[in-house]
Amino acid sequence: MLHLLQTPRWSVPGAQHDLPATLPGWIVAFLALQGDWVSRDRLLVLFWPDAGSAEAHNSLRANLHRARQLLGAWGIADQLLAERRRVRLTVPSDVANLRAALAAGNDEEIRALYVRPLLDGMAFAGFAAFQEWVELERAALQVRWREALLGQLAAATPPRALDLARRLLAADALDERAVAQQITALSTLGRGREAALAYAAYCQRLQHDLGAEPSSTLRAVAQRLGLLDGPPTTSPANRPCAPRDAFIGRDVELAQLQAVFRQPGVQIVTLVGPGGVGKSRLARELCTRLAAQFADGVHWVALSNVVDADDALARLAAVLGLVPAAGSDVSRQVAGVLTGRTRLLVLDNGEQVAGLGDQLAKLAAAAPDMRCLVTSRTPLKVAQERRFALDGLACPPDDGSVASLAEARGFGALRLLEARAQSLDADFDLATQLDACAALVRRMGGWPLAIEIAATLLAAQSAAEVLADLAQT
Repeated sequence: MLHLLQTPRWSVPGAQHDLPATLPGWIVAFLALQGDWVSRDRLLVLFWPDAGSAEAHNSLRANLHRARQLLGAWGIADQLLAERRRVRLTVPSDVANLRAALAAGNDEEIRALYVRPLLDGMAFAGFAAFQEWVELERAALQVRWREALLGQLAAATPPRALDLARRLLAADALDERAVAQQITALSTLGRGREAALAYAAYCQRLQHDLGAEPSSTLRAVAQRLGLLDGPPTTSPANRPCAPRDAFIGRDVELAQLQAVFRQPGVQIVTLVGPGGVGKSRLARELCTRLAAQFADGVHWVALSNVVDADDALARLAAVLGLVPAAGSDVSRQVAGVLTGRTRLLVLDNGEQVAGLGDQLAKLAAAAPDMRCLVTSRTPLKVAQERRFALDGLACPPDDGSVASLAEARGFGALRLLEARAQSLDADFDLATQLDACAALVRRMGGWPLAIEIAATLLAAQSAAEVLADLAQT
């Protein structure tokens, strides 16, 4: 079975092989997803659109040979058929199974198969056409999966609805319909405190990531459930030492990003990752650590309610203190302010801004001294961009229990869970439920927002009870 909706790999009973993040591996993934004959011309357009005909054909032949060698190591080289004009790879995959389950309305299979988005977190440097194809396939598959789960919610029992809502939130932490179902299910189950905590956590994340408030529809749901007064709070004599918004984990990522910004010629760095993985929070921490490197300032530009590049440029100009005259060339004025200055621009939530990459590329060409950090769910896809894919926090391995509290605190996911749980309940003791907490953060994939939501539940339940609820179907 080729797994593309979790860590990409080929697995058979007793063995598994990782799918390499190389061109032969991408060709294998593409052909497997097609599941039928694919013309060589389509592969040429997808992977070598700008190469000459002879060069492109030679590259295709060479990489099909490497793909066959890869499949040979898996014991299935004979499944790759290559004719003069077309190619086919016939292997079972989790994507094909999910598509069949979606077509058949097999709820159980749909829930089990979609672990993560298609080829989640993988970047395809130098292959923009293939990157775009993957993003479109990924989005289309996630939309179909989301619609299927939302359809299941209509007839779901409260425990099942709670599980479905959590799955939706793991895929998109800002899915408001999923939040509405989550708090409704919790309230129906008599867990009003948890519903209030979950609603408060969502509001906080929405404000933090997008600078926005819940819609009137969600507020109406919260009001009907009696949640608008906010969750019960604790007032212990001694608050936990870590403040509520203390930055936890990401030591490796911070060191890598700081090193990237020390390299000459790096102008645009994009933090790429799904909602709730912690892009904005990491960007804020990185700004603090890079401040001394930028004598002329670090400027934060929130783009959550911006839809096109012209509006983004106007927002940037305002942050820089410019007041462009009517009809003036705003881009030239912004470039003039940036040139010769050591400034860092941080553009937060850029995925919905049409043309943002091209606008920043023009600024980078006009102002070589510009340094820019962008947070986005998708890459900008411009030549000057250095992409940095963000995944979940480090979790304990799943091959055994955590030996000690000191070892547990070596994992960012557990440190975050402990700090956030203690901010709500000063009596929370990680040491008394280490194994269950380790299993809980693994279940959350190390995603910060999912962990923070889980921490709100620990104010009313043990980690084992939370895990038991998650396991209900």
